[in-house]
Amino acid sequence: QKTELLVRLLERGGHSRTLIFTRTKHGADRLHRQLEKHGLESAAIHGGRSQAQRQRALAGFKAGRPRVLVATDVVARGIDVDDISHVVNYDMPNTAEEYVHRIGRTARAGAYGSAVSFVAAEELECLTEIERVLGTKLVCLDLEGFPYGERVLPDPHRELRRPRPPLPGTRRAGRRGARGRAGQAHPGRAAQTPAAPSRRRKGGCANRT
Repeated sequence: QKTELLVRLLERGGHSRTLIFTRTKHGADRLHRQLEKHGLESAAIHGGRSQAQRQRALAGFKAGRPRVLVATDVVARGIDVDDISHVVNYDMPNTAEEYVHRIGRTARAGAYGSAVSFVAAEELECLTEIERVLGTKLVCLDLEGFPYGERVLPDPHRELRRPRPPLPGTRRAGRRGARGRAGQAHPGRAAQTPAAPSRRRKGGCANRT
């Protein structure tokens, strides 16, 4: 549900310039097409685009048309745009250093900005590593009114214990309880960089950085 969550977040308004990071160039192109289908004008920039295409997309983003730019880390260091209001980690970065670099695209020169990360179940370990390097825990919130599934949303800061697969020809004994679903975090879970002491807030999905 990451795409649906992103669309809902962008439709809430208040996004003057939004920079969205994906892990791959194919993912960037796919997300760009999906946003366009939802009526959200956007552009994509990555290593697979020609220099002219990248310059054209970046120039449009600087001018505010479109207001949404989907990018990969390969070209992120060449993006120097003022007044980026939001950075969205659609895919979690591989390292804490990449995370710091990504969110540094907003809240520059004393301005305010928001950084939001979408954390899927398989990305919880990335979140834990980022928190360890930063020395702080990121605020995790659910977007109010978003139709998340019925699955339990675990505490992302709890150590996940992955059970070993059973041997061939055997069956796992024991009753599966709440802990057995610890790895089934909903894809829409969002982690945010806190600007104030961590606390759960209703009605929002972004914190100032």
